[in-house]
Amino acid sequence: MTALLLRIGKVLNIATDAGAVAVLHRVADEANVAVRGSERLETTIPASPYPGDVKRVNVEPGRWWVEATLPSGEVIVDEVTVRRDEDAMLTLRPSEGSPHEWLGWQHLVGNIEGRQTLTHIIEAATRDPIGYAELVENTLNTYLPRAPTAGQSSRTDPFANAGEPAVRLYHRSGPTLRGRDAWSGILAASATDSPPLLPFAGSDGEGLRTYRFAASPERGARDFAIVEWGAERLAASLPLPWPDVAGQRSPMEVELMVRMHPLDKSIHLGVAVLDSSFGTLAGLMTASSLPKARIFVEQARDLLFAKLNNRLAAAAGGYVLLATGESPRDAAWHNWIENLANSFPDLPDGAVLKATQRLRYPNDHACYDHAKTSLFDAFERGIPYYSAGVAWLLDGLTMFAEEDPEAEERMKLVHKVAQRLDISQAFTVIRLSDKSRRK
Repeated sequence: MTALLLRIGKVLNIATDAGAVAVLHRVADEANVAVRGSERLETTIPASPYPGDVKRVNVEPGRWWVEATLPSGEVIVDEVTVRRDEDAMLTLRPSEGSPHEWLGWQHLVGNIEGRQTLTHIIEAATRDPIGYAELVENTLNTYLPRAPTAGQSSRTDPFANAGEPAVRLYHRSGPTLRGRDAWSGILAASATDSPPLLPFAGSDGEGLRTYRFAASPERGARDFAIVEWGAERLAASLPLPWPDVAGQRSPMEVELMVRMHPLDKSIHLGVAVLDSSFGTLAGLMTASSLPKARIFVEQARDLLFAKLNNRLAAAAGGYVLLATGESPRDAAWHNWIENLANSFPDLPDGAVLKATQRLRYPNDHACYDHAKTSLFDAFERGIPYYSAGVAWLLDGLTMFAEEDPEAEERMKLVHKVAQRLDISQAFTVIRLSDKSRRK
């Protein structure tokens, strides 16, 4: 049997079966004669530090072109020759390694730069620790330098006065999670009655901390993380509980990265689910990677939707399918979205997906009335777990706002949250502080 063995070589504490989505083209046969119009092969491949973690793909002998898209959006391209009745190994590596081993997942899903890029940013901030707020003064100092005072170093720690972030668990249940209370309350969210959490790992010289969460809130409850650092305050929706789809392990841990950017001193959060099967799906939910995310979802459709063991992973799959258009195979997933919305009445994302499906695939005039009902239901269920859910809910309510005062009222509340949304994150991250008052 002729096969290609594929893997992403990457240092990770938890290896993943879906470290990249790969597209394979046979460009030449075994005699090295060009092949035209060959069928594309699509698959997910593992990311792991272990050479034995590979995806075996049976192929025809010849020369193969491989394009792998990582959850971060990085594309790795290579060629390999596969000889008849032999296995050919191809290990693809990201252009940069993770800044630290404990940031492996954050780097894999695109929440932080690679080692070399981060080093350059830190060095730039060390040479210019003042940041953009004093750009004019700094420019004058460059061209009309003043003599340094005695003992003054030409290089300064950009985090010298940063202090420590305060990260607290914001556990909510009951009416505060629903309707107007949820949408208005999240912007005033505070967890000062909870003690600050200790970081899992960190680097003072790079303004980085990570925190781990494994709480399993009771049914109908939600966990947020409230982050305060300097003059900034943010809230991150934690996708908990996140069950193991196979049912063999306890719920997966969720990791929160808290980062102060050394140049403009802004705070950025990164949420990652440390799930070897589906944790990387969130990283692919960006405009550039969505078509490749579709490959991932199509290959895992039965695990994602058949039993709905993990409602949050299934919701991610629903967002990908709706965002990328009609399935080339069938539209069975339309029913799965309906089941997701109906089976989990406390899941905002299920109702958002149900409404969006009816708006994008109307089959009669009643679909629009049903869609508005589902949008109102989504609003009542509270803040979506995914940032796409906030954006799609706002889009849907806006369609009806001009003709319906109730839709307009809800739209305005959702808009206040949406304009503070970090759209670079798959999971909902909201900036609570006023950026104009940070300095």
